[in-house]
Amino acid sequence: MFNVLLVAEGPTDAGREIYNEKKGKKEQSDGPIQIFIRRIMDDCSFAFTVRRPVDVKNFPLLRKGKYISPEDPVNEKLPGMAGRLCCDHIAYHQDVDANEFEIVYAKVRAHFINAENEDIPCLAIIPKRMIESWLLADTSLFGVDFTLPKPPEELWGKEKAGGNHPKDIMGMALAGLHKSDITEAFAELAWEADISVLLKKCPISFYTFYCDLLLWAAR
Repeated sequence: MFNVLLVAEGPTDAGREIYNEKKGKKEQSDGPIQIFIRRIMDDCSFAFTVRRPVDVKNFPLLRKGKYISPEDPVNEKLPGMAGRLCCDHIAYHQDVDANEFEIVYAKVRAHFINAENEDIPCLAIIPKRMIESWLLADTSLFGVDFTLPKPPEELWGKEKAGGNHPKDIMGMALAGLHKSDITEAFAELAWEADISVLLKKCPISFYTFYCDLLLWAAR
């Protein structure tokens, strides 16, 4: 069993808490990140404890105003948080957005040093440009007439401006499928997507994630 501390940006990336009436408590649903990990490893022996980047001390302020300052005393370091939550592996998600993949990936990896010094394997999950880019890669999921104006990892532009922003294109794709619950739709797409297509269509970030995941899970 892998007990994973997963730090992810939001519910469309890592699921949300859903109240289980039979158990009388909230449970974390899987989002695309957990689903991709389960599918690639062909193994469901993963237990994920999900937290947000604002909970973690000493991570980079990659987008101005997005996260609490790394110096804020209410945050925690990754090793301490993992230990407190009884987690033996760490996975950290950060979208690239308009930044360079290599720069964001290197910054996140650099902040794994403390955890890896304590023998806690760490996985960087860095979609270029965002999780929507990965989910759009298998265009067969959206019908025979659906095409992308650019390769998934190159989609970008001003949001809600009728351009090539991944969120706008995903919105049109989901409208064609008559999907209104975005969080559920993203999870469904992650289960249905052809992993080999994602590796081909997202050769920078998804391929890196795939290779890093195999090494991470082997530790």
